[in-house]
Amino acid sequence: MAAAVAQKRERTERTRESVKHQFSDAETLEMSRQLARSHQELSEIEEQKENVVADFKAQITAKEGSIADLSRRINNGYEYRTVDCELRFHQPEKGMKTLVRMDSGETVKSSKMDSWELQDVLFEEDAIGAVLESVAEQINGGALNTPDSTVTAKVSKGRARPQV
Repeated sequence: MAAAVAQKRERTERTRESVKHQFSDAETLEMSRQLARSHQELSEIEEQKENVVADFKAQITAKEGSIADLSRRINNGYEYRTVDCELRFHQPEKGMKTLVRMDSGETVKSSKMDSWELQDVLFEEDAIGAVLESVAEQINGGALNTPDSTVTAKVSKGRARPQV
């Protein structure tokens, strides 16, 4: 026993510690590949983000336009629409014309008839054409005769309309 006491045993313990590790060439190469892949993935994600942001910006712009249009219409209380109308001559009185909406019967406006609208159709089409040609000759031979202004006759729907 005395010999056993004389021999002193060294005491050891197993443990885990964080210590410096120098990378091998193979480890450095693998990490370089991972780094390159990560950079590429980051670029793709950023590009996707830009596309999504641009898409949202377009959606926002479209919605802002819709809001502005609705706000203007609400504030004005009206908008212009193309509807079928009837032009009534000599209404509400002789020499006046009235524009009436066909869908509601509402009078849109009344105004003085133009001089060519005051000419009622009294003759056959041939006679109207002759009269218009005569008027056109008189005008073209007069003070209005310039290189830019020539009057021709046109008959449309029974109404004679001088064309300049």
